[in-house]
Amino acid sequence: MVKFMKKTKLAMLVILGLLLLLPGCNDKKASPSIAEVNSEIITQEQYDKACQNIKQAFEKQNPTQSGDKADSSGKIDPEMEKRLQEQAFDSLVMQALLRQDAEKRGIKIKEKEIDVTIDSFKANLAAEGKDAYQKFLQENNLSEKELREEARMQLLVNQLQKKISFSIAIEEGELQQYYQENIASYQEAAGMQISHILVATEKDARELLSKLQQGADFAQLAQEHSSCASKAQGGYLGVVNENSNYVPEFKTAALKLKAGEITQEPVKSDFGYHIIKAGQLQPTTTKSFDEVKNQIRMQLEKEKENTLFSQYMEDLRQQAQIKDHRKS
Repeated sequence: MVKFMKKTKLAMLVILGLLLLLPGCNDKKASPSIAEVNSEIITQEQYDKACQNIKQAFEKQNPTQSGDKADSSGKIDPEMEKRLQEQAFDSLVMQALLRQDAEKRGIKIKEKEIDVTIDSFKANLAAEGKDAYQKFLQENNLSEKELREEARMQLLVNQLQKKISFSIAIEEGELQQYYQENIASYQEAAGMQISHILVATEKDARELLSKLQQGADFAQLAQEHSSCASKAQGGYLGVVNENSNYVPEFKTAALKLKAGEITQEPVKSDFGYHIIKAGQLQPTTTKSFDEVKNQIRMQLEKEKENTLFSQYMEDLRQQAQIKDHRKS
């Protein structure tokens, strides 16, 4: 991704996208039971921690909503808290059911598989700094043991999904139909072909502008001086239009140019100073079916997989014996 594109706040996702809460990894004898799932016990300690985690996750992901749902003391109101508690309970129940079914199917996760998952997770966090992993654990109220259990659960879910969805098949007709019904999403709006040179100082930018005015080759200067990854393509970024995700200063200046023009002044942004060149005006284009066929197939397969797995989880719950002692 070109580094001067509009900045987006990146949220580090917990390994479990489906199940954010803790599985049954605590000592069940040390805490009273609040539920039984096919005779498997869910403890008060597990439930309390699950409620705490889901509340923290809600507040992080929905700061405005959590504020709207808070009373004068800043606490989430009772109605919302009750809903979060039920979500926590439902997640713990579903985790128990998934573990039980995985055991019936003979699915076992090796410690080495968990090691690989955790190592990959640490590598993704490394860009945030050397202490990012420990910070992540602290912010999410997790011990390393608990994170490993979450990784184990996710790997179990992945294996179950494969077994449930192995028979999924997408017919050619489905692909064609989806393409025709969603053809607008495969269209690229008209725009200008744009190249640029990015440097750190205004002085450097003006020196390069002077060279360009004397007939220097734009692509060559970009390769030699630009700090953007696009230098490898002579500064070429692609087609820029009103929908493009670039910082406003850059996009506004780029779209003012006519074909073949170069900005007469350096364009300042948070990333430095840009010299921008317009290429040719690109008309609206539509990707052919063959270009997007595999993309559509993967999307439809994922949708069917999610539908099948949701039904599978609902079936597990309907067939289970669940005793909720919270209400007794």
